[in-house]
Amino acid sequence: MVSLHAGSAVNPRFKVTAGIDNLFDEACAEHPNLAGSAGFGSAGAARINAPGRNMWLRSDWKF
Repeated sequence: MVSLHAGSAVNPRFKVTAGIDNLFDEACAEHPNLAGSAGFGSAGAARINAPGRNMWLRSDWKF
């Protein structure tokens, strides 16, 4: 799975970050989704796929 993240500090107190997770929209399951599924009623070998491509924007403001 490929992810891209980039950010910029607008000033010393404010930062903006953007990203795309699962850039190529691959079907994938992270390790906790495979091993931990038995505790939720699924067979231990059941594959629970992660969401597809996600785009996000975050801001951090220190005060």
